[in-house]
Parts: sequence; C-alpha cells; structure tokens
Amino acid sequence: MAVRYSVVGVDDVDPEGPSGAVRFLRRAVGATAFGFNWFELAPGASGPEHDETRSKEEPYVARGPF
Repeated sequence: MAVRYSVVGVDDVDPEGPSGAVRFLRRAVGATAFGFNWFELAPGASGPEHDETRSKEEPYVARGPF
C-alpha cells in the first residue's frame, strides 16, 4: 500500500476563530484519524475553558512558555 500525505504551509491556511488566532490544519490536509490546529496567541493571552474528558489533548508549544 502506498503511503499518502499532504503538506500545507501554516501561512497558506486562512486564520479563523476568535481574533483569527486559529488555523484549522486538519481540514487543510484532509486528516481524519485525529485533529490538529495551529494557535497564535499574544503573550499572556488565554482562551475559554473547555472539556476534554471524552478525548485526549496534547499541547505542543512551538515558541514561548507554556
């Protein structure tokens, strides 16, 4: 079976969500097994609490403190 993959540049995905802070990369590459998004937040920014009890969330910080 041939392995298929997609590549997309973060800057090629339109910003969405509150203040344009989110880029929905899962949709951009057509991923179906799991989701992943790119968030760009200002220092000290915070977002609304959300419930992850039915799924697992793994944050990855590319730059700055977590």
